[in-house]
Amino acid sequence: MKIMTKRSIAIFFLLASMSILSCHSSKKEQKQDLYWDEIEIQTKNQTVKIYQETDTVSVEKEILKKISGNGFSAKYKLDKIEKKIFRLNSVKRDSLSKAVYRVMTKPVFPNTRATCYAGYALIKLRNGIVTLSCEYEYAGEWEKVSDDTKKIYDILEAMK
Repeated sequence: MKIMTKRSIAIFFLLASMSILSCHSSKKEQKQDLYWDEIEIQTKNQTVKIYQETDTVSVEKEILKKISGNGFSAKYKLDKIEKKIFRLNSVKRDSLSKAVYRVMTKPVFPNTRATCYAGYALIKLRNGIVTLSCEYEYAGEWEKVSDDTKKIYDILEAMK
């Protein structure tokens, strides 16, 4: 009977060890390369497109002209659209794409709410098959929602 007990204890420890090792190896994250074609960032009056294969960033900005009223009751009409092209090196493109991906996959929900459409941003990441997006409405200053939105904002601001 003592032999059976020793054998049972040995088998128990062997199975426990195998279980711990198998759980430990399954927790390792596999690093995946991020494949994307285009990032699009829309704000209240501007659309920015960043292309992965080139160093080109296109910016379209709507210039509005006030036609009547003041404050919240003001009415505007589209005066013109400014189009600009910028260069963005691969290091900044990669940094931007990673920040955009994190915004999509680990969104931060702000605990404040602004009024009058303030703080709007629609961020999209496309790869030709799938489009991921994250939209902030009434977020106040959307660039202050998280470290990643701040990083995106800072890269875009540096192009001005």
